Amino acid sequence: MNATITDAPAVTLTNGLRVANFSSPHSFNFVDGSVLPACDNDRCAALSMDRDDEISAWPGKFVGVSSPVYQVKPVFVLNAATIAALEAAQESWDVDVVIIPFPLLTALQSKDLLERFNKVATVIMVDRITKAAYFDKFGR
Repeated sequence: MNATITDAPAVTLTNGLRVANFSSPHSFNFVDGSVLPACDNDRCAALSMDRDDEISAWPGKFVGVSSPVYQVKPVFVLNAATIAALEAAQESWDVDVVIIPFPLLTALQSKDLLERFNKVATVIMVDRITKAAYFDKFGR
């Protein structure tokens, strides 16, 4: 089934930079007062990355625990839908920066794809408590 992926929400920050939300179900609040809206559920689901986690027994023992406990090393895998949406975002003439999730940034870094997708970045938080993001600094 090929679902239509809705457009990414976008906003122009007070410094003139136009940013888009690639796939987050959460909005982003910037210190300049701008708010980048959340993506709708269909877009979030369509652009979820595949996973190939590494699972093994927890090292060590627990007292009073009656069933196994596992440690999981999350491994995120790029898929065709995500790459296609990244390519479309890269070609967009009206967006300067595309906000992506940190696991996607890590996957792109591991495949040396940041030069190809030079518009993508993560937000950098000014404050962890208020979750306000810089409007002039982005993670790459």
